[in-house]
Amino acid sequence: MTRSIGINILRLLTALSVLFTHFGLPVGGLYTIILNYHSFIKVIFWSNKGLHFGVIIFVVLSGFLIHATSQKLGKIEYLLKRFIRIYPLFFISSIVGLLSSNKCEYSTFFYNVTLLSAVIPFDRPPGNPILITVIVEMVIYMCYLFLRNYNTYNVLFCLFIAYIFNIFLYSLLGVGSEFIQRNLFSLLFYWYIGASSFEYFIKNNNVLKLKNVILLFVFYVLISNFFYFKGVHYLYSIILAVISSFTVAIIYRLDIRRIYSNSIFIKVVNFLGESSYSIYVWHIIIMDSVLKYFIVWNTKSYIISILITLITASLSYIFIEKFFMNKKKWLEDFLFSS
Repeated sequence: MTRSIGINILRLLTALSVLFTHFGLPVGGLYTIILNYHSFIKVIFWSNKGLHFGVIIFVVLSGFLIHATSQKLGKIEYLLKRFIRIYPLFFISSIVGLLSSNKCEYSTFFYNVTLLSAVIPFDRPPGNPILITVIVEMVIYMCYLFLRNYNTYNVLFCLFIAYIFNIFLYSLLGVGSEFIQRNLFSLLFYWYIGASSFEYFIKNNNVLKLKNVILLFVFYVLISNFFYFKGVHYLYSIILAVISSFTVAIIYRLDIRRIYSNSIFIKVVNFLGESSYSIYVWHIIIMDSVLKYFIVWNTKSYIISILITLITASLSYIFIEKFFMNKKKWLEDFLFSS
């Protein structure tokens, strides 16, 4: 399935939000704009003091789209399609991250490329820590292969119980708060919120009113800003995931191709949306490399970092992502020709 322009725009905005957050606050002409952006994000989205909202949206969107397209695929075809789409770029960027790291963290590299760090509180990928959520995402794909045969809502309920237990267990063990929301149990729960949204609103064609989404969003902003309780605040991310799933359903239903002008700008935005996985994967490495050269953030280094990230992501999408996606047929013939 070719993703709609609306979905690609959402993916791009989410990827850029993660990029802007990690790139920090530059000085100079961009200072006021970026400072205001970070203040807005802190109050509106990151007030749950948990996982970055961009990651939550990515995971929810993944659950929505994959549940929409993969239910009827055979097990081998499904795994092959997911592997080719995600793992090659992940592996290449993991190697680049290892080589650019100040330490020879081969044991950490092994735990991550074998996907074991999805469930074990181990150090994140050397030189490219953002990849930890990609690791968990790939394990989620394998879990879905077995869970897709069960009722989606029943699975979601069981995952909610597992999510609560996950918070309690890791808090009791004193595991870092970041890991509590980026491990397999949490992200699989968010992922299935997206899958359930497709099941309820698209497959079963139930009504989704925009005003209800807005009211839920206002409720989230109020409760997450004025009622902070340590531990309980992880539950606020559930509300954010639900809001994200509703938003994805609304965008999915819109036929944006009928209402936009076929401009170069829209084509570029759509292409960058297709390249959002590469943006997500490469931006930390590029940020560190540029900062080593400029030493400090300023307007020049900030703009150069963003431009290099977007150019690198575009080339990565064309020459790595699409290259391996085009090899799917060849790999199927190689594996099953006998």
